[in-house]
Amino acid sequence: MNRITTFSSSIDRRAFDSLKPPASLRRGFTLIETMLGCAFLVVATGLAVRVHQARSQFDRASLNRLSDSLLVENAGQRLSLIPDDELADAAERLSEELNLQIDVQSFELDGRKGQHLIVKTNSEANSAFHHAWRLEASP
Repeated sequence: MNRITTFSSSIDRRAFDSLKPPASLRRGFTLIETMLGCAFLVVATGLAVRVHQARSQFDRASLNRLSDSLLVENAGQRLSLIPDDELADAAERLSEELNLQIDVQSFELDGRKGQHLIVKTNSEANSAFHHAWRLEASP
């Protein structure tokens, strides 16, 4: 007969109990351990999503600043190639075309006339500027 399931005496029962693993070597997880593990994973996932979202917003803002800076620098370079007598019209046309604020101011330095160009983006949060000073050719 099967001695493991059938106990004919108390000695066999004690011998069987000594074969069981102690409580510290049990297998499996309790419900509380499983719930704590799931709670940790939920918190870690939420934190990872927030970090990723913040990083994406920073990258997007950085890319927008770079794009604005390049747009302003490009407009400044284009205006530097235009002759002085056509500068005001070209600045107005370029301002409407690129959605920029272009201000042309006249000044005089040591008896020579010149123009100060200020190219600025229309966004108020991250303004990009380009300044250019042009002196008229001396006679």
